[in-house]
Amino acid sequence: MKYTEGHIGRVFILRLEDGDLLPQTIEQFAKEKQINHGHVTMIGCVSSGEVVVGPRKTDEMPPDPMKVPIEGAHETIATGVLVINEKTSQYFISWRTRTCRKNNNRVFTRRN
Repeated sequence: MKYTEGHIGRVFILRLEDGDLLPQTIEQFAKEKQINHGHVTMIGCVSSGEVVVGPRKTDEMPPDPMKVPIEGAHETIATGVLVINEKTSQYFISWRTRTCRKNNNRVFTRRN
């Protein structure tokens, strides 16, 4: 077994407003605050957009993402990591998401 020990540095809590885009708003905030890596947790509602549910083929590089549309309000919880590509200075958020929407006494769930 290998392990490393760390400590919690800066902690930010963001409240996105109606119309703020994910993940662009978080990536822009990370750039402004010079955050190179971090843990991201999201709790709230997503009303439209697309969720990446995986690559079309697991052996293709770069991967071709499979996307599923989100239409209408969905309660969402997500957790993941934010990293920066040091060569390109571009941010990337990889997270596991669970969304649901109550419709006719049924709850629909989707993971990415």
